[in-house]
Amino acid sequence: MRKKISAFDQYFPSKEDLKAMSWCIDRKMRCYVEPKGQEFFVVFEQVVNGEIKKTYSPETYQMHKTSEVMFRIYKHIFKQNEENVK
Repeated sequence: MRKKISAFDQYFPSKEDLKAMSWCIDRKMRCYVEPKGQEFFVVFEQVVNGEIKKTYSPETYQMHKTSEVMFRIYKHIFKQNEENVK
């Protein structure tokens, strides 16, 4: 039987999360999920010198946790490049 997901289990992005995601997407970087059995890998993809580079998460996640992981990745990339943002 599947576990019922409550509203408390869902991740709601902050304005900072959305700003980081937009910044990454504008620079041809994105996150998405790929299935692995009943769970999912989070994939970070970016275009470098016209070539697509993919990085897979080291572990798998339940679907309701993937959004939080993706926004954490977006914020990490954004903060790494913060001096270039201004």
